[in-house]
Amino acid sequence: MTGIRRLVLVWIGLLLLLAVQATLGRVLGWGNVALVAGPVMAALVAVFFMEVGRGPGAVRVFAAWGLFWLMVLIGLGILDPVTRRTVSAGPAGQTASSP
Repeated sequence: MTGIRRLVLVWIGLLLLLAVQATLGRVLGWGNVALVAGPVMAALVAVFFMEVGRGPGAVRVFAAWGLFWLMVLIGLGILDPVTRRTVSAGPAGQTASSP
């Protein structure tokens, strides 16, 4: 497969993933599809357009570290709502103090 044809096919694949993501997110209300489609699209761009796999070792190491820190940030973002407590207001508009 020639280089241009391969890139065009990957681009069409990215557009199809975008269409699936938009359809499932807007029409059916499945907003969590972006958690799957986003990383797949990013991986396709990194592998085929940026050619990370063909680069020197330092490029692959920095790409891996970038993915690691992205997972850390996403994990912390997911943990944020889990660790929050709700503090209700007291009677007559008094605010409750946290212990």
